[in-house]
Amino acid sequence: MAAPAGTLRSAQVPLKHIERFLFTALNQFGFGESQIYRSRVFAPSCSIRLRRQRRQVLLGQAQRRTESLLGLRCMMAAELHFAQCGIKNLREIIIGQLPDFILHTSQTGQSSVERALTCLQLSGHDFVLKAMGAKVAAQESAWDCMLFATPNHERKPFDDARVRRALTLAADRWEGSKYLSKITILRDVGGVQVPGTTYAASEGELTRLAGFGKDIEAARKEARRLLREAGVPDGFSFVLTNRGLPEPYEPAAIWLIDQWRKIGLNATQRVLESAAWFGALRNGDFEISMDGQCGYIVEPDLDLYKFLSTDRTDASYGRYVDRALDSLYDRQARARDPEERKKLIREFEKRLFDEQAHTIPTLFWYRVVPHNARVRGWTITPSHFLNTQLDTVWLAPE
Repeated sequence: MAAPAGTLRSAQVPLKHIERFLFTALNQFGFGESQIYRSRVFAPSCSIRLRRQRRQVLLGQAQRRTESLLGLRCMMAAELHFAQCGIKNLREIIIGQLPDFILHTSQTGQSSVERALTCLQLSGHDFVLKAMGAKVAAQESAWDCMLFATPNHERKPFDDARVRRALTLAADRWEGSKYLSKITILRDVGGVQVPGTTYAASEGELTRLAGFGKDIEAARKEARRLLREAGVPDGFSFVLTNRGLPEPYEPAAIWLIDQWRKIGLNATQRVLESAAWFGALRNGDFEISMDGQCGYIVEPDLDLYKFLSTDRTDASYGRYVDRALDSLYDRQARARDPEERKKLIREFEKRLFDEQAHTIPTLFWYRVVPHNARVRGWTITPSHFLNTQLDTVWLAPE
């Protein structure tokens, strides 16, 4: 007998698609792979099936846009299929990063925003609140995440600090923030610490760093001078390697390429799926690459270690050795007086982003998480790695 209108049996959607959809949702909400595979999230029988599909899941994340309609069908099927695994109210509770599904409608004619949603860019957040009204609540927070463009110091001309300084001087972060924040999760201008936190630079301190000043024309004039001095010809071409994720890697790279064009540089983009992108970073197979850092606690020891010399940490992909930078890190970590520690962090920041320009910062991310207004027991944090256990979350009665 045919299923009633507006319903969907799990058999109608291949299991691998259901699992890929759920894995992507939970993984991007902040669940690590080990958490997803353990019975903490899925029962053992489901964990086995998820493990089998791991490779398809990771490869499939780059194809989410082409599978958005399928995604809604998967969610409906998953609610039935995974009920046996102890997950109930899936549609209301999961807060996964699924912005590409917002505008599509399900078979029942209900807007897909009726599912609990994601960390969205501000435009998506406004759409959700307008569409759902009192059914949706939203929490906002600064986010301990930033993307960088990291030059390979073993590739010419990026072994020259003058060239790297020119790259950062070209970027108008203050103006870029106004527009990127409307279409992406990129928003706040900042240094090595989340803006507004204990050890973050003030706006006045930031504006004294290369690439953070308010006079962009003067900065770009200096950038062109440095390029000439370093022997880089006008129209010099290079490749920016990027991760194949539309948010926020794609718009960040496009913005940087446009900024560099304004000082006479011609960058093209090489987009790789995540595994290949990580491989290129680790193997040095790039001229300049998008790079990133997300922390689980806003703490200098945890946020700054990424920028140490290559022989000090596997997380540093610029392939440089800078003992002065290493020393500043060690000294700030041992400092007992907060003001002395701030001073050392400012010195670290200046050497990293200005004097040596080992990496070119973009903007800090900003978290806006709309969710079903009935959700209780969940509080946003500056990290998507924290507060991700669903056993603390429940739904208030309607």
